[in-house]
Amino acid sequence: NTDIIEVEIVQNVQTATPEPTETAEPTPTETATPEPTATATPEPTPTETMEPTDTPTPTSSGGPGFGAIVAVIALLAAALLATRRD
Repeated sequence: NTDIIEVEIVQNVQTATPEPTETAEPTPTETATPEPTATATPEPTPTETMEPTDTPTPTSSGGPGFGAIVAVIALLAAALLATRRD
């Protein structure tokens, strides 16, 4: 099965450059600037600070999960299995 595609190679492509047109500039209009008014800023009310609670202590590493030794053994077993398949 062979597919045939006809291709035309173009060295230079010339595109038409549009002529710039003059744009009318808008004239600025004066607007009244409002005077700033004084606003009351609310005073912060003191809040009672909560006492920090004791931080939980981490448990020892003896528990569920894989250790480093189990991970190394699993890698070795996977490598041996991969070499036996060949």
